[in-house]
Amino acid sequence: MPAEPKAATPTIAKFDKSLHDRSDLSCGFGPIDHFLKSSRSSQIKPGMIVAWMATADGDPAVPGFYTLGAMAVRAGLGFRGLAEPDNPRGVHLPMAHVRATLH
Repeated sequence: MPAEPKAATPTIAKFDKSLHDRSDLSCGFGPIDHFLKSSRSSQIKPGMIVAWMATADGDPAVPGFYTLGAMAVRAGLGFRGLAEPDNPRGVHLPMAHVRATLH
């Protein structure tokens, strides 16, 4: 009986330009592809987001990634219940934003 092929061992690590090859990653949505290959540095450097890359078995190719960023939204611009008397317009509410893709 032939041996079953060994499954790749996934690794998730904080983005490191010298370790992660993003050149072939495409999720099919241009803005996300552009973000991963170009704009993410302008958001990582000032600490706006943290990017995590997926790789497999030591291969530097990135088949997927996710980012986590903190932000605030002004109450009253989104969910209706947030602009009630105990949270008047103008109050900023902390939010977390997760962006992910897989090749």
